[in-house]
Amino acid sequence: MAPETLALVTTGEAKKGDVLAAARLAGIMAAKRTHELIPLCHPLAITKARVDFETSADPCGIAVRAEVKVSGQTGVEMEALTAVSVACLTIYDMLKAADRGMVIGPVQLVEKTGGRSGTWRASSMASPLLSVDEALSRILADARPLGSERIAIESAHDRILAEPLAARLTQPPFDASAMDGYAVQAADVAKLPIKLTVIGESAAGHPFSGRVGAGEAVRIFTGAPVPEGADGIVIQEHTKREGAQVLVHGDDVQTDHIRPRGGDFREGMALLDAGRRLGPRELSLAASMGHGELAVWRRPKVAVLSTGDELVRPGETPGIGQIVASNHLGIGAMLRNFGADVIQLGIARDTAESLTAHVERAKDADILVTIGGASVGDHDLVAPVLSKQGMELAFWKIAMRPGKPLMSGRLGALRVIGLPGNPVSALVCARVFVVPLVEQLAGRPTATEATRPAVAAVAIEANGPRQHYMRATLTRDGDGLPRVTPVRSSPLAIADCLIVRPPNVPAAKPGDTVRVLPLDF
Repeated sequence: MAPETLALVTTGEAKKGDVLAAARLAGIMAAKRTHELIPLCHPLAITKARVDFETSADPCGIAVRAEVKVSGQTGVEMEALTAVSVACLTIYDMLKAADRGMVIGPVQLVEKTGGRSGTWRASSMASPLLSVDEALSRILADARPLGSERIAIESAHDRILAEPLAARLTQPPFDASAMDGYAVQAADVAKLPIKLTVIGESAAGHPFSGRVGAGEAVRIFTGAPVPEGADGIVIQEHTKREGAQVLVHGDDVQTDHIRPRGGDFREGMALLDAGRRLGPRELSLAASMGHGELAVWRRPKVAVLSTGDELVRPGETPGIGQIVASNHLGIGAMLRNFGADVIQLGIARDTAESLTAHVERAKDADILVTIGGASVGDHDLVAPVLSKQGMELAFWKIAMRPGKPLMSGRLGALRVIGLPGNPVSALVCARVFVVPLVEQLAGRPTATEATRPAVAAVAIEANGPRQHYMRATLTRDGDGLPRVTPVRSSPLAIADCLIVRPPNVPAAKPGDTVRVLPLDF
């Protein structure tokens, strides 16, 4: 079905009423009356008939599942299949006026036990859950740097260059002394000891304006211009001042203590590429190249919105059934660390009016991150409210734990990411999905592989169908790969990495190599 049709279902605005409630009732009734609809089926004493639904953004539609149980040893697959079929037909009937292009997909038996044919289970079944890789690929599909701006170099720390940077100056701009000592003609000090006449002084910012001739020397300091006529520097440790003269003495006296003009770089040389993060070294180089302003990519503006009647602000005393809102602080700090300007929108209550008012304040943001309310419960209003405002829902479930109910969509130019309300799930999902989006919009270089190898310190059980991010700690023994140990049911702050267990991966033995995602926030 079309996304607009699915939105009618999730928001409860279909003209014929509550589509899923009607389909559920029709499916259960059909299961109990299968013998009246299907030849050769006979009445059964059904003890359980249940019909459930899962909506999906890609493919856009509704998955219908039925479970039927009966007392006695007989199969009830026909009753379950009938329940699903009638529920699907009911959905079609209630929405066909809005969407004639709907298609009822294959109806498949998933599992049965009992009856003459015994136990049976489908070898595979298409999952409505999106893989982590596919979800991230869709989020990043059209993410590009947001545009450049010119800012003072003093404000450019941790920003990303938007264009290559070429030197406007030559560095050093003159032959400069690398040591304190005396500028001389090298031929004069080829044989030692020798006395030279001191004719002046050259210091940084105060060069000697004359010329050094044979038998002459100029007192010079580090960084000062080498006077005309001089081609060597004798360090002061090999000299002794005697009034207007200097005695040069010692063995193996070197005179090559000169930094030549342009030895670091010359005017016009491109030294910093676009996309380079401006750290301390880069800022110092850019300044020495003659730049007072730099063209950098604009930081993405991320609006963070907590949702839920159960939340109170930090510092307030929770009432009965309430908790302190904390996820927004961790997520905001994380995103700032990766290049975002964060706008905290506060707490929206579980009403359409409150959500709408808070979302309105995000109109100038590039990304809206909501926390909580991304699932499908009666109080999970984020997707329905945003869909009513025009959000195009891309997906809202992924094959991941923690973090299955993750929502992604677009509300005009505003990118929307809905995170779970569980603290660990919210932080993990923000690191896996929101951070790469922020980095791409900010023009920041993103590692092609955020995970890295480690060695399992203990046995790790086989994984199920969802990619699992397990809290863990790393230790190093020698020069090899670090050893990683799961830390189950502990606060995320205790862990320093996440073990990434792909879907359906077999158990790992101690010593096996696994992939870990560092908790770099």
